Amino acid sequence: MSVVEVVRVQIKEGHLGAFLDDVEVGLHGLLADGVPTSAEVLHGVESPDACLIVITWDSVEAHENYRSTPGFTAFSAAMGPHLAGSGGAEHYERRVSLTT
Repeated sequence: MSVVEVVRVQIKEGHLGAFLDDVEVGLHGLLADGVPTSAEVLHGVESPDACLIVITWDSVEAHENYRSTPGFTAFSAAMGPHLAGSGGAEHYERRVSLTT
């Protein structure tokens, strides 16, 4: 069963555009490696300095193993200069998913 990783990050003032550009390039790189199966970034409406990075992995183990790869290291390093803080990361199992 796949797991969804949700990472909450705080973006430095004036860095949102550059953060979004860098994280998009980084997520394309992760997806090209074929380990995560999907990725998206959600930007806070009420908290415009906050973003959620949502990545689907085959398993927690697949994610943990991937964390030591050069691709993941580069992805993390690209985001670093734009971050004011992190609210942490958690993994979730999808239980209900509906679309219209």
